[in-house]
Amino acid sequence: MCKLVAFVMAVVLLASNVASAGPLTDAVSRYAQATRPVKGSSGENKMLWPGLGLIVGGGVLALYGFSHTTGLEVGTNTTGTVVTATEKHATGVGFAGLGIAGVGAYLLLKGQKEARGQKRISFGLNSVTVRF
Repeated sequence: MCKLVAFVMAVVLLASNVASAGPLTDAVSRYAQATRPVKGSSGENKMLWPGLGLIVGGGVLALYGFSHTTGLEVGTNTTGTVVTATEKHATGVGFAGLGIAGVGAYLLLKGQKEARGQKRISFGLNSVTVRF
């Protein structure tokens, strides 16, 4: 008798779990929905540090290129009495630094635009949700 009661209780418990699952396709879709990875919508700028690094690095390179002298040119006239000295600057390096800083600014703005796209306002039945 005790074995029969244990068997009936086991059948009832197992059958209740199967019966509450509903149709198999619904159960599978609910399980898939529950285990689906949620995208990280943190709203942060993923290009912040690379963009700032390129802006700072490009600015330093431009400052070096436009301010650092690479040498002197000394010239004399035909009589040999006048000596002119002109400094040469690495303007090519300065313009390259400006270009690198421009790429950094582009990355920074692009990342900010992508982060801003994740903001949204949704209206519920009794609530308003604002996600930043």
